[in-house]
Amino acid sequence: MATSDRNPPVFAMNTMPTVMMPLPFPRSPEAPHFTGDNVTSFLHDYKRMSLRYGYPDDRAAILMEDYCDEGIAAQVRSLQEEHPTLQALAEAMKERFSQFDKEQYLGTIEALTQYVEEVLRRGQVDTIQYSRAFDRI
Repeated sequence: MATSDRNPPVFAMNTMPTVMMPLPFPRSPEAPHFTGDNVTSFLHDYKRMSLRYGYPDDRAAILMEDYCDEGIAAQVRSLQEEHPTLQALAEAMKERFSQFDKEQYLGTIEALTQYVEEVLRRGQVDTIQYSRAFDRI
């Protein structure tokens, strides 16, 4: 039974090739790099890079340690053992490095209290600036 040009095999129509481009080299200007500070920002940039270059989550999770400082990479490796997917690894990293994360800090009562005390010292309230700083609370 031959297939004509008008009726190609079904499998040919339903398969889509997966293309993965090489990720930027670690420590290159276009690659995100994690030093232990601002984990939320790093994870955002790393996930965008992984999507842009076509890497599946499990592979992106394995390669993440290459984009970290040496001491941080060892901690990421230990987290990878229990959290093999990118989503699970990201959540574990947010928890592990939360004390050095500006974005997570801004969502705390402590940050809000500090901001209110600063505003009271200045005597002037800028509600637009306030809402931009604390839109996550």
